[in-house]
Amino acid sequence: GRMVTDLLDIARSDAGQLTLRRQRFDVAAACLQVVDRLRPVAAGRLRLAPESADREHAEHAMGDPERLEQCLLNMVDNALKYSPPTGLVYLSWEGCGDAVVVHVLDQGPGVPEEDRARLLERFQRGRSTGDVPGSGIGLAVVDTLMKAMGGQLEIGDAPGGGADFQLLLPVAPEPELSEPAPSTRRAGPGAPS
Repeated sequence: GRMVTDLLDIARSDAGQLTLRRQRFDVAAACLQVVDRLRPVAAGRLRLAPESADREHAEHAMGDPERLEQCLLNMVDNALKYSPPTGLVYLSWEGCGDAVVVHVLDQGPGVPEEDRARLLERFQRGRSTGDVPGSGIGLAVVDTLMKAMGGQLEIGDAPGGGADFQLLLPVAPEPELSEPAPSTRRAGPGAPS
């Protein structure tokens, strides 16, 4: 089902008909939703990085929270596939200047620098994929959706080995406080005037 959705998103993007919401949303809530959804299939291998689990304040980004979740589902699925059977996948987020960055860190073989740009193209897979099944469209869809939200996908190295897939979204401005509406309450007997 996810592959059909991905292919439809690519087709809509090519036709200029891909529509996404752009709203202020809590990145932590979207990440926690993904962790909850994947908990049954991740078999204890998907964890929040300690620095995100202990974060006291929320990071708000501009984008489409459902599409961010779709991107994370693709990326976490990849990370679980390419990590060793007992390897862990960590999800974290942080504010970084004018962006909110969501990290998916795995303990797999990593992505050689010369493969990184090519992996964002459709139907392309890395040289170190071995016999891991895949279609080569997951990261292309993530890249398409991130660009449509005004963000981007970057690939780096995880500390201690593995890959660090980073989703960057623009920081959401603080909501404007609206003027309080004039009171329509009528003064009754004994009410101050």
